[in-house]
Amino acid sequence: MVISPDIENLLCSIERLIQEVSDALVLGDPQALALASAALRQGAVNFSQIVPRLGSAALKTPSLQLRLKRIVGSLAIRRESLIRQTMVVERSLHTLVPASRAVTYAKASGPYGAPGKSSGTFNVVAT
Repeated sequence: MVISPDIENLLCSIERLIQEVSDALVLGDPQALALASAALRQGAVNFSQIVPRLGSAALKTPSLQLRLKRIVGSLAIRRESLIRQTMVVERSLHTLVPASRAVTYAKASGPYGAPGKSSGTFNVVAT
């Protein structure tokens, strides 16, 4: 069974969008990555709306299954690349701006912000 032209066009579009996300990752352009990711997300939503209308016979087509496995594998690779890039950026930030382990607030040096103390005025109230 041959893949329908509508599904073929949608799969080609998703593969192109995955490549755009990959290119944006390689270039390190956050705006391009955000735009490509949003377009890929919309492409995935469009595809998920069409899948229920295909029927089980169309989904069992070996060529469609192979193509979908390739797309899923490609998405997994891009996801891992994004995670790696996130870790590199995070480590770089920690190098530039080390995290402080000191207490955020200093101990109170005066009466304000200090725990309550007895003034000694009411030491003996009743006998």
